[in-house]
Amino acid sequence: MPETLGTFKFIGPLLRRKTHYRCHPAKHLLLAFWLLDGEANHYLAKIPKEKGRHLDISKERYGQEQLVLEFLEDGCSMRKIESTVGRSRSYIRHVAEIHGIPHGTNSMVYPEEIRRKVIALATIGMHRKTISSKTGVGVGYVEMVISNTPGLSQLRRDLRHQKKIEAAVEELTKIRSKHPGWLRKDIKSHCAASYFAIYNEDKELLETLLPPKTKPLPPGKNWQKEDARLSKALRALDLKPKTSLSEIDHLIVGHGFLLKHLNNLPLTASTLREMGVL
Repeated sequence: MPETLGTFKFIGPLLRRKTHYRCHPAKHLLLAFWLLDGEANHYLAKIPKEKGRHLDISKERYGQEQLVLEFLEDGCSMRKIESTVGRSRSYIRHVAEIHGIPHGTNSMVYPEEIRRKVIALATIGMHRKTISSKTGVGVGYVEMVISNTPGLSQLRRDLRHQKKIEAAVEELTKIRSKHPGWLRKDIKSHCAASYFAIYNEDKELLETLLPPKTKPLPPGKNWQKEDARLSKALRALDLKPKTSLSEIDHLIVGHGFLLKHLNNLPLTASTLREMGVL
């Protein structure tokens, strides 16, 4: 027999609650054999079921929330409800607090006055950590109160969304006053997040914040650069006699400028005269 079993020191960790830890199954069997005086038949004895109210968990008759609520009103423990319904204790506690049923978990250690204060601060959209510091409770308790108060989570989401829109409006207003000459595309590129936040929420509001629409202007032509290019291309040509101006324009890729805009091309016109075309 191993030395650890011969000294019976293993019995203490099996029985003590605070210093209990897992032991080998053989130790449990030895202790049970001693307690039952070696009667192996007792190992097969079934523990009688607890007598009490029959818990019908038919989903056809009840929703789970209604079922949990009914058990809570009957005074059933969370452990019993958890094992019967199959929902976590957090869910059971959530149902209890929504319907104002007191329970014995840590969430009830704070007085009702603290709970009401947390709800009031959460209603105005205050951050969870700020509420925690103002009320002296943990952030987890604040989050639990918010989630267990009907409609409060949705209200806070709506407040955050509204604050986001207000911040976007303020940013676009400031950028317009700072850069009055900016076009719509400039504002859109520099304030994309605010632009699309308002665009997805209220397009009419966005129109009031943006500068008026402007018609696109065609890009200007650099005639001096084009004149130098065409003149150089003309000097590189080996023209045949009596070549038309239209054919010359085609040969030097003039885009019709020799026919329509020769007055903007003085260097090219001079070259054509030297070549005897004009």
